[in-house]
Parts: sequence; structure tokens; C-alpha cells
Amino acid sequence: FNNAGVSCFFCQLTIERSQISARTGGVGGTRWALQAASPSKLRVVNNLIFGYGVVGNDPPIILLDYIASGSVFEFNTIVSSLGGVLKCADQDPGFQLLVRNSILLAASGPTMTGSNCRIEYSLMIEADGGEGNLMGSAEFVNPGTDFRLQPLSPARNAANNTEGINVDHDGRFRPNGREADMGAFEAP
Repeated sequence: FNNAGVSCFFCQLTIERSQISARTGGVGGTRWALQAASPSKLRVVNNLIFGYGVVGNDPPIILLDYIASGSVFEFNTIVSSLGGVLKCADQDPGFQLLVRNSILLAASGPTMTGSNCRIEYSLMIEADGGEGNLMGSAEFVNPGTDFRLQPLSPARNAANNTEGINVDHDGRFRPNGREADMGAFEAP
């Protein structure tokens, strides 16, 4: 619907321990890998979401427009090979969606556009000043095919797991160290 891989309008949507990939933009491609709007309540946890765009048409791979309070967006690994990662438009009055403990990497374009999301304890290419955020490379095992973390990744032991999410994308218990790892995959 509306040219997206996964769409949610006026709904409650739970996506956990899943993989969403999309060719975004251009003829024959979706516009977004994940789109939610009008208002929707989301629980998006422990997912690998990645996409690649088409030169000249590089929207973010996730569009969140008017997300309801109480939504959860944590421990996701989101990688865009072209364009930005996340567009946060209007939300419930007085509500900002908290995006936390995630890896948000965009090859070009901003990590986030719009002011209605707050990012904390996440790894990004560029700094955004949110609490606990890190800047740099995730150091994946094999970028493009294996988004698990290498032993020296800055995302290891860097999350703030206040929600008590105790398994990762693969069903591995977290934390497996002094703190949980950012992103969908907890290192063994």
C-alpha cells in the first residue's frame, strides 16, 4: 500500500525479530521499507531493516508520520545504502517517538529528518547530541550480508536496556556482557 514494503495506517503493528529489505525509490521499487501513519501504535524491536535506493530518488527507508504515544522502537539495525534512514513527521500532541539502542546508518543523506523523534543510545554516522549516542562505523562482520557486530565494534556493551528486552534478533539472551549491544544482534 502506498508504495511501501510494510505499511500501517490507523493500526497497531508489532514487528519483532524480523528482516525487512527493500529497493527504495525509482521505477519498480518501493518508496519506503517501513511506513506507518495516521495515527498508529508501533512496537518495532530487534529488527534488521535495510534498503538500497536509486540515484536521484533517495528517500529515507523508514517514514513515521503521526505515531501514537506508547510506541516502542528499540534494538534495530537500520542500514540505507542510498538516502537517509528515518523521517519523523507529526506525532501525538506532546509525544516524541524514542528511537533507542539502535544502529542507524545512512550512506548519504541524514540519519533523521523531522523533529518528532528523539534518538538515544544509538550508533550513527553523524553525531546528533542525544544521550548516549555514538558516532562512527558499526564494524559489521560483513557489511551488506552479515550485520552482526565484530568484537571491537563501538556498539558492543553500549546500549541502555531500560525496557528489559532480553533477547535479540536471533533469540540470544541480552545482555551478554556488562551492558546490551546496540542494534538487532547481541554479540556472543
